[in-house]
Amino acid sequence: MRSILRSTLIMLLSLVSTGAFSQQNISSDDLLKSAQSAIRQEKNYPKAISLLKTAISQSPDYSDLRIMLGRVYTWSDSPDSARTQFQAVLQKDPANEDALNASFDLEYWNKNLPRSLEIVDQALKHYPNSEELVLKKVKVLSALEKPQAAIDVTESFIRKNPESKEALKSLRSLKDANLKNNITYGYTFSSFDKRFAQPWHMANFSYGRVTPFATLNFQVNYANRFNTNGVEFETNSYPAITNGLYAYVGAAFSNSSIFSRHRFGVSLYKSLPLSFEAEGGVRYLKFNSATILYVVGMGRYFGNSFFGLRSYIGPGDGQFSKSFNLYSRFYLSDDRNDYFGISGGTGFSPDDRARNIDINRNLKSLKAGIEYSRNVTKRLIISGSASYLNEEYSTATFGNQFTISAGIQHRF
Repeated sequence: MRSILRSTLIMLLSLVSTGAFSQQNISSDDLLKSAQSAIRQEKNYPKAISLLKTAISQSPDYSDLRIMLGRVYTWSDSPDSARTQFQAVLQKDPANEDALNASFDLEYWNKNLPRSLEIVDQALKHYPNSEELVLKKVKVLSALEKPQAAIDVTESFIRKNPESKEALKSLRSLKDANLKNNITYGYTFSSFDKRFAQPWHMANFSYGRVTPFATLNFQVNYANRFNTNGVEFETNSYPAITNGLYAYVGAAFSNSSIFSRHRFGVSLYKSLPLSFEAEGGVRYLKFNSATILYVVGMGRYFGNSFFGLRSYIGPGDGQFSKSFNLYSRFYLSDDRNDYFGISGGTGFSPDDRARNIDINRNLKSLKAGIEYSRNVTKRLIISGSASYLNEEYSTATFGNQFTISAGIQHRF
């Protein structure tokens, strides 16, 4: 009986030691493959880390193991541990391309943009013709809001590598995203059922430019009203003052009676908590006499939509006149020029270019409209609108106005 027990114990010890011996002799490459399988198939990062640490203990100079371990630490939100692995590789081999790429990804994903730029510049010293590294540098330059530098880097690479499809694609995308200038052509047609026998025509041409400080626009308006032609010159801008605060500043003048002689406007827009935005400003118009209106508005973003209410308030004939305009825009993409809008309101609006004539602001009116703007391409935008106005143009006498407009903008 004792001999049987002794034999059984010896056999069990032999099996255990054989299993342990076979585990210790699993190759580093096999451990690496097992770690990769744990990542791809199981998404089990702790298991992959354990396997890779075992492999590194067997082969401490095997750079692929450390690079893979650094990437797993990166995906596991352990950036310091990841840096330790990448630095261990780069200290022995500063030109290791995989380690440089992995180190860049770590810093870029953690928004350490200046450091990621340093790493990719270091990598490009060793691999100046690497398309992957050049595109990474372009990416970080764009994130650092240096679009012209990103374009310069891409163009320089394309001159040496004209067959690079990815670089050419990146260059087109960069230039489309960095379009600073635009030219716009517009036309507006208004007809009346009672008040005027002849329709109104208005055309405009404008040039706009985006600068680091403000969006600037210069416009010429031509109109035919009451069988009379007239021209108005207009400029406006939207300067950014500080984070969450920007302004509208506009002015126009004309020698024609069918436009206001002078027109000025200023508004401040302030972002508020809970996605609200407040507006306050003033408008000045000079016809035969001067008109001053104060602007008060409030709006709120709901996802990709914006809803706002704006009121124009001013003294007139011994009492305050007021108008209310409710409007909304539903944005169709991340571009602010890509939207569908509806509006409605009462009273006189000094920002309504289709009106812009001297009227009694205390008379009643109701209006509604729709508008649409769409990016046909990155460089071409089309727009259109239609509106209806029911207006008291003399005491207790109402008439209807129908207005349509169309525009096309080219960005370059």
